[in-house]
Amino acid sequence: MRWFRRSKEPGEKRSQGRPPRETLSQLSDQLSALRLYATEGDFAPWYEGAEEAYDHFRRSMAHLCGKLGENKYLKLCEMLEQARKHIEAGGIDNIKLGSWLMQDMSEVIRNGAPFAYPPDMWRWGERGPAND
Repeated sequence: MRWFRRSKEPGEKRSQGRPPRETLSQLSDQLSALRLYATEGDFAPWYEGAEEAYDHFRRSMAHLCGKLGENKYLKLCEMLEQARKHIEAGGIDNIKLGSWLMQDMSEVIRNGAPFAYPPDMWRWGERGPAND
């Protein structure tokens, strides 16, 4: 059996019909996929590009703001933008920094202790387990 995607309407984004994530575990999984695609420079076929992929993740975070808490949500938004800047700057060192920051975002989502991003560059509060 083949899977057929419905045709999109003119001007409609491919991910527009994709619902935001419902659980923090799904959000963390979505971030892992975004990290993989972003560092490779090629995005999943249901996204038309980087902007749409990041936008869908932002919508998922906003949808789960009640579960994350306002402080953690704002911290994750800022971390996502910094990670994106690193990745879009290009070069292996910048891409690694963006990837490490996204890895730490997953830890923050799960209330773990961030560990991958360099300590001297960390600016989002304590690096211990999140209590936001």
